[in-house]
Amino acid sequence: MREAKGTLLVAVLFTLIGWLQAESPMAQDDARKALVGAWEGTVTQGSASAPTLLVFSVQGDKLAWKWTWEASFGKGEAEGTVTKYSAPSLELSGAYTFHPSLRTQGSPITMALTVTGNQMQGDGLTVKVNVPFRLSVSKK
Repeated sequence: MREAKGTLLVAVLFTLIGWLQAESPMAQDDARKALVGAWEGTVTQGSASAPTLLVFSVQGDKLAWKWTWEASFGKGEAEGTVTKYSAPSLELSGAYTFHPSLRTQGSPITMALTVTGNQMQGDGLTVKVNVPFRLSVSKK
């Protein structure tokens, strides 16, 4: 009987240690919630830059995003979902819903971003344009 209690105690301890070492789902949800809202800043492509806004929202079990920018040659808008998130890094995938160049509308777009406090920055690529851009935003 004493041996069984000891074995049970060891099993419970290992289970607790495993839970403590694993990233808890609640911590992941809290990290995702910290992304939700508006992030404002600048998008840079080559020597050109423009004001930009990146907004995250929860849609069902997915984290959705909508990105807008306005440059001297017009406005652009894209939207999609966060395809990978392991704090502090996230990957976004989506498509342009509006672009000054009609050939770019509907074009796939990806971004790889890193969050540091209330700052987020990283690189993106629009498939049709095929020139990387840099995004640097702060939480509003």
